[in-house]
Amino acid sequence: MYCIVQSVSSPLSAQWRHVASVGCGWCRYKTQTREHLFKHCKEWKPQQKILWAEVRKETGRGKDRFAIRDLFADERRTSAILDFLRTTKVGSRVGWRAVPPKPGEDEEAAEKGAGEAD
Repeated sequence: MYCIVQSVSSPLSAQWRHVASVGCGWCRYKTQTREHLFKHCKEWKPQQKILWAEVRKETGRGKDRFAIRDLFADERRTSAILDFLRTTKVGSRVGWRAVPPKPGEDEEAAEKGAGEAD
Protein backbone atom coordinates (compact mmCIF):
# COMPACT_ATOMS: atom_id res chain seq x y z
CA MET A 1 0.00 0.00 0.00
CA TYR A 2 1.32 3.44 -0.87
CA CYS A 3 1.42 6.26 1.63
CA ILE A 4 -0.02 9.65 0.93
CA VAL A 5 2.94 12.01 0.81
CA GLN A 6 2.79 15.77 1.04
CA SER A 7 5.73 18.14 1.13
CA VAL A 8 5.35 20.92 3.65
CA SER A 9 7.99 23.02 1.89
CA SER A 10 5.76 24.07 -0.99
CA PRO A 11 2.62 26.17 -0.60
CA LEU A 12 1.08 24.34 -3.57
CA SER A 13 1.73 20.88 -2.11
CA ALA A 14 -1.33 21.14 0.12
CA GLN A 15 -3.46 21.17 -3.02
CA TRP A 16 -2.17 17.80 -4.31
CA ARG A 17 -2.65 14.42 -2.78
CA HIS A 18 -1.61 11.07 -4.20
CA VAL A 19 -4.37 8.55 -4.81
CA ALA A 20 -2.96 5.33 -3.39
CA SER A 21 -2.88 2.66 -6.06
CA VAL A 22 -0.44 -0.02 -7.12
CA GLY A 23 -2.06 -0.60 -10.52
CA CYS A 24 -0.69 0.79 -13.77
CA GLY A 25 -2.38 4.08 -14.58
CA TRP A 26 -1.88 3.48 -18.31
CA CYS A 27 -2.87 -0.11 -19.11
CA ARG A 28 -4.55 -1.16 -15.84
CA TYR A 29 -2.02 -3.97 -15.20
CA LYS A 30 -2.04 -5.05 -11.54
CA THR A 31 1.24 -3.28 -10.65
CA GLN A 32 3.06 -0.25 -12.01
CA THR A 33 6.82 -0.54 -11.67
CA ARG A 34 9.80 0.79 -13.62
CA GLU A 35 10.17 -2.72 -15.04
CA HIS A 36 6.56 -2.71 -16.22
CA LEU A 37 6.65 0.79 -17.71
CA PHE A 38 9.95 0.40 -19.54
CA LYS A 39 9.50 -3.20 -20.73
CA HIS A 40 5.92 -4.45 -20.66
CA CYS A 41 3.25 -1.72 -20.53
CA LYS A 42 0.99 -2.12 -23.57
CA GLU A 43 0.42 1.64 -23.77
CA TRP A 44 4.07 2.33 -24.59
CA LYS A 45 5.03 -0.62 -26.86
CA PRO A 46 6.17 1.53 -29.85
CA GLN A 47 8.34 3.72 -27.61
CA GLN A 48 9.73 0.65 -25.79
CA LYS A 49 10.78 -0.86 -29.14
CA ILE A 50 12.73 2.29 -29.99
CA LEU A 51 14.32 2.46 -26.52
CA TRP A 52 15.43 -1.16 -26.49
CA ALA A 53 16.63 -1.10 -30.11
CA GLU A 54 18.93 1.79 -29.19
CA VAL A 55 20.12 0.01 -26.04
CA ARG A 56 20.74 -3.23 -27.98
CA LYS A 57 22.68 -1.31 -30.66
CA GLU A 58 24.94 0.27 -28.05
CA THR A 59 25.33 -2.68 -25.65
CA GLY A 60 24.46 -5.84 -27.56
CA ARG A 61 21.95 -6.64 -24.78
CA GLY A 62 18.18 -6.48 -25.14
CA LYS A 63 15.48 -5.84 -22.58
CA ASP A 64 15.43 -9.47 -21.43
CA ARG A 65 19.09 -9.23 -20.42
CA PHE A 66 19.03 -5.77 -18.88
CA ALA A 67 17.81 -4.96 -15.36
CA ILE A 68 16.10 -1.58 -15.17
CA ARG A 69 18.38 -0.50 -12.31
CA ASP A 70 21.37 -1.13 -14.61
CA LEU A 71 19.71 0.81 -17.42
CA PHE A 72 19.38 3.85 -15.15
CA ALA A 73 22.84 3.42 -13.62
CA ASP A 74 24.66 3.52 -16.97
CA GLU A 75 25.16 7.16 -18.00
CA ARG A 76 25.48 6.11 -21.65
CA ARG A 77 21.76 5.21 -21.61
CA THR A 78 20.66 8.69 -20.48
CA SER A 79 19.68 9.94 -23.93
CA ALA A 80 17.67 6.78 -24.69
CA ILE A 81 15.84 7.05 -21.35
CA LEU A 82 15.13 10.76 -21.85
CA ASP A 83 13.85 10.12 -25.37
CA PHE A 84 11.51 7.45 -23.98
CA LEU A 85 10.24 9.79 -21.27
CA ARG A 86 9.87 12.67 -23.75
CA THR A 87 7.73 10.58 -26.13
CA THR A 88 5.51 9.04 -23.44
CA LYS A 89 3.57 10.35 -20.48
CA VAL A 90 5.59 8.17 -18.11
CA GLY A 91 6.47 10.32 -15.13
CA SER A 92 3.40 12.52 -15.35
CA ARG A 93 0.85 12.73 -12.57
CA VAL A 94 -1.37 9.75 -13.31
CA GLY A 95 -3.43 9.05 -10.23
CA TRP A 96 -3.08 12.57 -8.82
CA ARG A 97 -6.05 14.75 -8.16
CA ALA A 98 -6.56 18.26 -6.94
CA VAL A 99 -7.75 18.48 -3.35
CA PRO A 100 -9.73 21.58 -2.44
CA PRO A 101 -7.87 23.67 0.14
CA LYS A 102 -9.24 23.86 3.66
CA PRO A 103 -10.88 27.17 4.64
CA GLY A 104 -8.16 29.79 5.09
CA GLU A 105 -5.48 27.52 3.60
CA ASP A 106 -5.39 29.25 0.21
CA GLU A 107 -4.86 32.66 1.85
CA GLU A 108 -2.00 31.25 3.98
CA ALA A 109 -0.35 29.77 0.88
CA ALA A 110 -0.68 33.09 -0.96
CA GLU A 111 0.88 34.97 1.98
CA LYS A 112 3.77 32.46 2.21
CA GLY A 113 4.31 32.64 -1.55
CA ALA A 114 4.35 36.45 -1.49
CA GLY A 115 6.83 36.46 1.41
CA GLU A 116 9.19 34.10 -0.41
CA ALA A 117 9.25 36.27 -3.53
CA ASP A 118 10.66 39.26 -1.56
